[in-house]
Amino acid sequence: MNKLKNYCARIKYPLYLFLIILLVKLGYILVESYYNYYVLSVTTSASLTKETIENLNINGHRISAMGITLLLFPFLYFLAKIIFKRFKLITTLLLSVLTYFIAFSSLNMLIDKVVLENKEKRHDAYYVNVFKYGVLNNIFIYDSFVDSKRIENNTMDANDKILLTNTFFTSSCR
Repeated sequence: MNKLKNYCARIKYPLYLFLIILLVKLGYILVESYYNYYVLSVTTSASLTKETIENLNINGHRISAMGITLLLFPFLYFLAKIIFKRFKLITTLLLSVLTYFIAFSSLNMLIDKVVLENKEKRHDAYYVNVFKYGVLNNIFIYDSFVDSKRIENNTMDANDKILLTNTFFTSSCR
């Protein structure tokens, strides 16, 4: 316990704040891991809808904004400690909330801009989507891509799902 207190004193965090940050970061890692698993599961299913993709994007932006906020938290604490010596914890929390909303809004605007600039490529994405659903529904069999037996038996492993997701997820978002 003394080592932990010495470490907290070195980085200028109170012990309770250090433990809270540690728990929040561990929770963030769990949420992001589940989200990545969920993306693999959802994007490789044949029942993929536009609403599902939009929800994945929004939730991805929320998780990314939380990650950015957690990354900047030490800087925000340092800034609050310099500017507001008495109310540094409250100021840090307010700056963190502000950082989260700025990051979330920026990600939404950035993705909307990227989609708008690439709208002429949607025609190509249509054919990739047709091919994707054809593979997943056993209309097209492409053995060199994913083993057709695993597709037929719905026994795709994580490598197959990652391959399908990386190949087709970008085209589904357009």
